[in-house]
Amino acid sequence: MTRVLPTWLFVLPWDVHHTGGVNQVVMSLYRECERAGRMRPLIMVLDPTGSSIDEAELRGFNCIHLRVNAPAHNGITARGVLSYLAHLPSTVYRLLRLFRRYRVEVVNAHYPTLSIYSIAWMKRLGLFTGRLILSFHGLDVRTANQRVGVERGLWRRLIAQADALVACSQSLAADIEAWGPAQRARCVTVRNGVDIARVHELAAPQPPSTVLPTGPFLLNIATFEHKKGQDILLRAYARLAAGSAVIPLVIIGRAGPLKAEIPALIETLGLSDRVSCFYDLPHSRTLEYLRAATLFVLPSRAEGMPIVILEAGALGVPVIATRVDGVPEIISGERLGWLVESEDVDGLEKGLRTLLEDASLRGAFAAALHEHIESHFTWTSSWDRYFQLLEPTKASKQAPRQAPDEA
Repeated sequence: MTRVLPTWLFVLPWDVHHTGGVNQVVMSLYRECERAGRMRPLIMVLDPTGSSIDEAELRGFNCIHLRVNAPAHNGITARGVLSYLAHLPSTVYRLLRLFRRYRVEVVNAHYPTLSIYSIAWMKRLGLFTGRLILSFHGLDVRTANQRVGVERGLWRRLIAQADALVACSQSLAADIEAWGPAQRARCVTVRNGVDIARVHELAAPQPPSTVLPTGPFLLNIATFEHKKGQDILLRAYARLAAGSAVIPLVIIGRAGPLKAEIPALIETLGLSDRVSCFYDLPHSRTLEYLRAATLFVLPSRAEGMPIVILEAGALGVPVIATRVDGVPEIISGERLGWLVESEDVDGLEKGLRTLLEDASLRGAFAAALHEHIESHFTWTSSWDRYFQLLEPTKASKQAPRQAPDEA
């Protein structure tokens, strides 16, 4: 008789086709959960049109699309609350069927929203007896921290009901702990990882639907949004371009709020012949660009634990980035990369100029970062930390591998 494994249910607020770091985290943890063989991974996508608990395979991952209403979204309204209450019985019914059919013992919401409030409410009433883990990645917890009034109260109740609160960096953990002393004991830092062999496999050259630059080039990979600081990068790059010949700049990212503004700024700065933008490329194509880049630049105003820096290190590409949030937890020493302050156009220009003129320094950074990431940032150690969040009796069934010390 085949033993039915309990399920670790990963919850995403968007589809698995969505590009970005949060999906990379969930898909990587899914693979590690599957590889460990103690629990069965399953992804639930919060879908306003989803009504079936039948799973389907998407991109190699078993997924369910389910509508789970939230009591509030960007503010409390009477209409929103009434809609939530009206749909609550059917929501609870669908969730109960889901939990029972798949023996769900862990609900792990990544980039959590107030849609998880119904599950927290079920847990409080004893309708769900498993573990509720909320995994925060940056903007999610900072947005929640800005809520006021009734909506803030809902967030407080949701966070209080969780068995564990996971931050992907120590910096982000401080934002979670700002909710109050009671949260500190349940807040755990689990840093993101990288599968170096898989990254190299995905980055292998592909048929050129998009043509790579034929020579050296700078690369930025980030969603087109304010917090990623592409405007700062362009102003620093414009100063380099004004003084001498400079290698091209390629910007790749998800089409965010600044999709139109960044190309407009490129034109205003007179950089149209030097800067190329690509939107919503597949992850493998993005990695192909990263593998070929001369230097990777991440001028963010805010970050969680940027996987793209880990991928750059895995591929042996030197990095210049801003000293924000989780970035210095990766580039934790002067030999690993070049860090500048956020919003510092002068500092970024100086760093770019220095690294572009010094190939030996770029090589030293790349080699040191690769070694550091290979030793300290693996998905295996990240999954072990997650599994340890279960009850001690359950975690003891799989003796977790000793994770290397994290620098």
